[in-house]
Amino acid sequence: MPFDFSNAFISETDRDFAKRLLESAFPAEERPSFEAMERRGDEYRLCVVHKDGQNVGVLGYWTFGKTVYVEHFAISEPLRNNGLGGEVLDVFLAGLTNDTQMVLEAELPDNHLAQGRIEFYRRHGFIANIYEYLQPPYHSGDGFLPMLLLSRYPLNDMEYEEIKGVLYKKVYGRD
Repeated sequence: MPFDFSNAFISETDRDFAKRLLESAFPAEERPSFEAMERRGDEYRLCVVHKDGQNVGVLGYWTFGKTVYVEHFAISEPLRNNGLGGEVLDVFLAGLTNDTQMVLEAELPDNHLAQGRIEFYRRHGFIANIYEYLQPPYHSGDGFLPMLLLSRYPLNDMEYEEIKGVLYKKVYGRD
């Protein structure tokens, strides 16, 4: 396999790499503290992605039955824009069964970078759902963030409400 998704950090170097990459790739309002991520339960995996013995990225995801929610995905900055992120995503998707729904949040397409991220996910088979989605805050004092909820397969009203409810409760601690 061309990539290794190590759930347990092999070394302190892995941990430091993951922390630095997440903090540089995502603004504070779009991520919990790194220490909070490390304390999450069995439904959550925070993986350092290795290729040829090198740390190349980070993938943080939750598994809720037949739904996988990718909370954070980032490739090391020097390795971006050369197809590596697409390769990693394709390998991860290939490991899911066809009936597994995969969802993720993306910023609204109001700037060039956000548009590029959405286009990246579209090229890999994701669709933007029609529902208005607000990402709950990770930190007290922060507000809800308008986002798109992208998915592998289109969501109907009932599926959207169910997935949104699970994310709000289990990821963000909201009822």
